[in-house]
Amino acid sequence: MKKAWVKIGLVLLPVILVYMLFPVDKRSRYLGLKDDCFNHGIWIYDRIHLNNKPVDVAFIGSSHTVNGINDRLIEDSLKSKDLSIVNLGYCRLGRNLSYAIIKELLKTKHPKMVVIEVMEDEDRYSHPVFPYIAETKDVFAPTLLFNRDIEADMQEAILYKLTMIQQEFFSPVAKVPVSLENFGFACSPDTASAASLLEVEKRQSFKKAELSTTERNFHMKYPRYYIREIGELCKNEKIKLCFLYLPGYGSHSPLPRENETYLKYGEVLCPPSSITKPKCNWKDEEHLNQTGAAALSKWVSGELAIKL
Repeated sequence: MKKAWVKIGLVLLPVILVYMLFPVDKRSRYLGLKDDCFNHGIWIYDRIHLNNKPVDVAFIGSSHTVNGINDRLIEDSLKSKDLSIVNLGYCRLGRNLSYAIIKELLKTKHPKMVVIEVMEDEDRYSHPVFPYIAETKDVFAPTLLFNRDIEADMQEAILYKLTMIQQEFFSPVAKVPVSLENFGFACSPDTASAASLLEVEKRQSFKKAELSTTERNFHMKYPRYYIREIGELCKNEKIKLCFLYLPGYGSHSPLPRENETYLKYGEVLCPPSSITKPKCNWKDEEHLNQTGAAALSKWVSGELAIKL
């Protein structure tokens, strides 16, 4: 058995050495995500690092944020306050990516406020893109408890970096021009069919089995860890932290399940039902369309005008 472990170590050692000794340009890591989330990753990197426009308010979340927060409209609505607004949403769920993006943002910008998207409940798994763009120490020394994806994240991080190194040596990618677009909002004008949303309402009417308090606390340890870390980052940098509740269509939850957790670190903003209830505001059951996004963004503008 001991000999087997020695052999495994000898095989892995060169891989680990290559991983540790060969740096990979951070922008290249974002460029490598060109086939994910409509190539939004490289725009996020460029907006943070290579676009000189400041960031006063940053919205961070999933595709709910990408589709729901019209940062250009909000900035125009708050012209008198001279604020730079940016939507840094990225497709899919995983609270650790929110943490990674905020850390990246704070390397070059100092926002007055960060607004984190929250849904009916917290996702309790790692974001698929986290190991590709997070700092090495955050991938290899994350919260260990209640983290089912730790091994997969480490493997993905190693394989991705080795691919980047190989590409650099043997088939360098042509330089991609810096994106100077200021805004990240991307949304469809389409409207979901009334029939499809009626089906959603029917599903929502069935009561789901509730976890016991013990089970819930166990499953929420992972996302709560990153929420706390985000809270600490913002507190240390004297940044106002808010949470924006963006439920799916037909939700019967007036507040997010983790509302008490969020209130430990910042205010929770809950849009009125006049925005979330009309069928004409939805592209599908999870995402607002341009009409819904305009209504939400105008409401958010009013909230920001009061709070900033």
